[in-house]
Amino acid sequence: MNQSNAWQPESQKLATGSRRFHAFLVDGFLCAGLVMSLFYMMNQMLSLMDLPGARLVLILIGIMGYESVQVGLWGCTLGHRLFGLRVITRDGRKPGFKLAFIRWLTKGFHGLRGLRQLNAGLGPATHDVATQTRVISIR
Repeated sequence: MNQSNAWQPESQKLATGSRRFHAFLVDGFLCAGLVMSLFYMMNQMLSLMDLPGARLVLILIGIMGYESVQVGLWGCTLGHRLFGLRVITRDGRKPGFKLAFIRWLTKGFHGLRGLRQLNAGLGPATHDVATQTRVISIR
């Protein structure tokens, strides 16, 4: 399947829970690396040691930005791309920044429960239901 057809509803094939979980693991490692790099750079440049809560804010911005920006721009994270997955709305479009951010917030509240729900065959993950998105396989 070519990438141009991946956004058309008639060509959708829902992603399996195992592929989503593997993408989640890849993204977790990449996000951790990004957050540590950001933290190190900002710590060196701005001496954030003196600002209470600055570390937490940096960590949250890095984590939120990693997924929300990528899904908003491209419809996938690097982990999704590696495993041939895309996040789409019901009408087959990329979610955009607003839905990507809401999706990230909902995923944060429910943690791995959504992925366990997928693997158990209990339907879509909670964050997909909340934002009316789906993760499809494009290969």
